Amino acid sequence: KYLGATNDQLDEDEQAFERWFGADAMTDRHTRKYSQAEREIALYLQQLGQLIAIVLNQEGKIIGYDILWKQLSLESTIKPLLAYDGDNRVKISAFQCLSKALRVLPEELQYEVVDVATTQYIYRSALESRQPTWIQCEALTLLQSLSIESFGKVLEKRLSNPLAGDDLFVRRRAVSLLGNKLTVWPILAQQFPNIAKDPSPFVRQEFASALRNANREDQLNWFRHLVISDESPQVRAATLLEFINHLDQADLLFLLLEIIIDVLNKEQEPFVLRVALKVVCDGQEKLALGVALKWQQKLQPSIAKLHTSASSLSVRRWAAQAREKLWLKSLPEASVLAELLQQQLQEIPPGENCRLPKSVNAVDEYLLGRVLSVLGQHDFGYDVSYGLFGVRNVTRGHKFGFRLWRFLYELRHSAPDKRQAFQHTIGRLFVGELRVPSTILSELSETKVPGEPLYISSESGWRPYLPLVDEVVSSITLGRGKTVRLFTSEGVTELTPPSSVIHRIKAWIILVIKFSQFAHLRNWQETSKSDPSNYIQALNNIGFKVTFVAHKNDAEMFSEDPAVRRFFPTVGLI
Repeated sequence: KYLGATNDQLDEDEQAFERWFGADAMTDRHTRKYSQAEREIALYLQQLGQLIAIVLNQEGKIIGYDILWKQLSLESTIKPLLAYDGDNRVKISAFQCLSKALRVLPEELQYEVVDVATTQYIYRSALESRQPTWIQCEALTLLQSLSIESFGKVLEKRLSNPLAGDDLFVRRRAVSLLGNKLTVWPILAQQFPNIAKDPSPFVRQEFASALRNANREDQLNWFRHLVISDESPQVRAATLLEFINHLDQADLLFLLLEIIIDVLNKEQEPFVLRVALKVVCDGQEKLALGVALKWQQKLQPSIAKLHTSASSLSVRRWAAQAREKLWLKSLPEASVLAELLQQQLQEIPPGENCRLPKSVNAVDEYLLGRVLSVLGQHDFGYDVSYGLFGVRNVTRGHKFGFRLWRFLYELRHSAPDKRQAFQHTIGRLFVGELRVPSTILSELSETKVPGEPLYISSESGWRPYLPLVDEVVSSITLGRGKTVRLFTSEGVTELTPPSSVIHRIKAWIILVIKFSQFAHLRNWQETSKSDPSNYIQALNNIGFKVTFVAHKNDAEMFSEDPAVRRFFPTVGLI
């Protein structure tokens, strides 16, 4: 009425109030207000724990931890909330508040300053599976410093009697805490058999980390058990990752290497093999040059076997990439060149180019291409072209420009669902004679535009060792006698266009008109009934010469994957 409502409007308001204001409205309002209050209490408790921890840390030594603890009276504030029967978040926040404050106290004082009733509550919470999961976890964390004997008893009960449901989070926390306390109380190692047979892989994964403080004999025995005998691929992989933290220990290095070699030779799960290859590469980063060379020499036969005969083609690709990384780190000149190039290449925006340093211009083309192929495993690809006086320029990523084949293709394939405000007449332009494709940049699902790098799930990549049709078209414009060399982890693919001008023009016309057909041949699938070499054979038929050669290490040839060789009608060696 005060705001100027008419009598009719006031009558409507009164009717609406009678219609909607009832028990349900009151209940909803109460629940909303009550929940808001609980959220505020939980927030205040979190901040209170932080503040008291800061005060104890700064003033405890001056005033005395025990005196300051009594003055703050945190326990009397927290105890009623520990028995709160509303939202569990209030109870959890209250316990976490107490835990944050207690952990600041020296361990020898924690048991003395804490009230007996509080200690009993912590002990019961660590044992009681009906308590909220995170209260149980916090109670375990507190108990390890309050009483190591009680902590050991609780661990034995929790780990020897695993329960269903969220108990796995409590057991994983217990395993983690056990690992931290092994140096103080080695008798906790008696729980290792219980952990190893825990029904949850999530818990057993933490076992590998808990072994960091175990003695050498236990480490080796349980590492081997987890990597070789555990039924879960996730556990086997997590244990392998833990190896990286132990490679700086000389007495353990080559013993762990034997386990890794055993995994590479016997493991069948692709995920575990991928992790093992990652450990091989990351581990070598931590080793000195002399040790790294021995590391590579011992691993090379197993990796070569994976590369040529693994049942999974994805594993073969990962093995080739790992082999190249090992080669790079074991060869001083290659490692130095990689560091020099990586620093400069990261500063080049995608699609842009720059001049390589003078010191790189004198580097052998094969060494340069092979080093770039390792850098391109997790980056954009690179095109290296030659300017005046032999100066090398490198382009990072792809350049795009007008392509006649794309213009003709769009004219023949009109559709109303094409992206707006986007040029549909451009394609990739390749200007270099030395090319290093990226191994990770590709489209995951095939689009309507042909010729894109297409991810092949069976190989976990897009077969960069096969030149894109755009690359073939670009090679024609390089001039007579120019050979394009593609460096990948598998080897070097050489692409030479027809020698005569007439044949090059004819080949260019065929590629422009039949671009999508050639692109389809390139994206051959395992389920296809056609021959995988049809793409290269079709290029040979119009005058191109395409060959593939495996990498070599001095006089020793590296392994060559038959699954790669099948795409090339003829294969040579360098």
